[in-house]
Amino acid sequence: MVDAAVLGAFLLVTLGILIVPGPDVLYVMARSLGQGRRAGLLSVFGIGAGVLVHTVLAAVGLSQLFHHVPAAYQLVKYAGVAYLGYLAIRILRDRPRADAPALPRHDPARRLVGQAFLTNLLNPKAALFFVAFLPQFTRDLSGGTLFFDMLALGLLVVALSMMVNVAYALLAARVSVAFHASPRAYRMQQWVSASTLGIIAIIAIRATLPAEP
Repeated sequence: MVDAAVLGAFLLVTLGILIVPGPDVLYVMARSLGQGRRAGLLSVFGIGAGVLVHTVLAAVGLSQLFHHVPAAYQLVKYAGVAYLGYLAIRILRDRPRADAPALPRHDPARRLVGQAFLTNLLNPKAALFFVAFLPQFTRDLSGGTLFFDMLALGLLVVALSMMVNVAYALLAARVSVAFHASPRAYRMQQWVSASTLGIIAIIAIRATLPAEP
């Protein structure tokens, strides 16, 4: 088991990182703004599943592939950017009837969870984060306990991230009520949601560009 003092430090640092809105938070808020609380909460579960996969990959060392095969990192990164662009276009193409109140679209739960899962999974920076972050709080980087320590810490990250994302989803859902008051407000909300996904894509694509000398 990880030392209690180290565990306390890990929880504080992790919570501090998660509270600052990042790509996952922005995605959840965009979904809540666009389709209400249900979509936001289902997206939280999808992102949680993606974080869980990254945790397992980090624990077994598979995500270190990106360190040794840079092309794999770039391929996954661009695939994630393209997927975010696809989601933004789908949001903008959904137009409410002019004579009907603007109600949030109710996509199937499987689709909402799956889209959030892919958005998180196609983010190699998340895998690299776990590889770099989790070992800093383990007891022995060469011993047989490394896998179990990293897995336990990763599961804590999953739980904390879901708690934080749920809070942001509920907050955004309350704001979304005003956006759905009229077709015009709904259209404005669509642009907000699509723009948020676009910002996430821009952040991701900039991370792939070489640093200026």
